Amino acid sequence: MVDTGGVIPAFISVGSPDPNGKVPAANAVPGSGVNNLDISFPLLMLTHGDSYVFTIALQDIDFTGTCQASYTLTQIQFNKTVTLDSAKDASFSCGPATIWFWTFTGKPIPDFPGPATLTGTVTYGTSKATVVSTVVIN
Repeated sequence: MVDTGGVIPAFISVGSPDPNGKVPAANAVPGSGVNNLDISFPLLMLTHGDSYVFTIALQDIDFTGTCQASYTLTQIQFNKTVTLDSAKDASFSCGPATIWFWTFTGKPIPDFPGPATLTGTVTYGTSKATVVSTVVIN
């Protein structure tokens, strides 16, 4: 049997900030019959100089204790891994069968075209789980 316990990140995404302030939001679709997460459309191409909103969603399977969500945007530049942006939320209490999402407003993207790695991490107790996505800086 595969161990799927703990807290699992569902996804990490990056999108444009909403100038109208409507997203990100939870359960903002009127009349919906299910819980929903409303975010700006996930982008894979990021424009240097622009700032974006990073969202990580996670679900607690069977852990009770303290959790923390974070993201890191890294890029290989001249054979070195460079952290372009990162943030983490304040620790929070989590428990089995709960779902969470956290959003972070990022810094302007630096002018270094090419692929980058977006990593979302949830720390629960002394354990960590990650989800990774590739983005491209233009």
